[in-house]
Amino acid sequence: MVELDVLEKRCTVMPYRGFESLSLRHFKRPIRQTYYASLILGLMDPTTAIRNYLEANEAIVIATADDTGPHAAMVYYKYTPDLKIRFITLRDTRKSRQMVNNPKVAFVIANKDNVTTLQGQGEVSKILDAKVLRDLFRDLFEEKAQPEHGWATPIEKLNQSSIVAFEINPSYMRLINYGTKEFQPKTFEINFQQQ
Repeated sequence: MVELDVLEKRCTVMPYRGFESLSLRHFKRPIRQTYYASLILGLMDPTTAIRNYLEANEAIVIATADDTGPHAAMVYYKYTPDLKIRFITLRDTRKSRQMVNNPKVAFVIANKDNVTTLQGQGEVSKILDAKVLRDLFRDLFEEKAQPEHGWATPIEKLNQSSIVAFEINPSYMRLINYGTKEFQPKTFEINFQQQ
């Protein structure tokens, strides 16, 4: 991520009209301020921007389809250094059955606070490696368990014997920052098939 002091220096020298009115107070989550501000300013390469966006968010909508029609569902996820997306779900869900029969999926992550979205598509496969499964379950269950809220996240309610893990191998990802009044929209795109 771009360091905050570097970002503040960049903010003072940018020649764009309206730039001087950008303030980090415009970003609601302090831990993510530097990331979203640098995203708006276009200070990152596409891979870094997408990787940081995946890190800054936690839920993704997966769209699947079969002969009965399309389906979309939200899941919590983790990602790999090469931007593959991993998640778990119940074996008997519509999305799970559709992914087994048709591995082509689309996905989206949206952040309304910062008017950004990550869109993409790819092919999904089951995760069978025992170590990868253990790490994924540990990361998702431990990270999402938040007893201080007094409620359980959907992932905490899953019976581990009835769940299956999937990994999306993306064919493309497009991160769009729809801009602010001061800035025009910025798009970061990776086409994995051309790499």
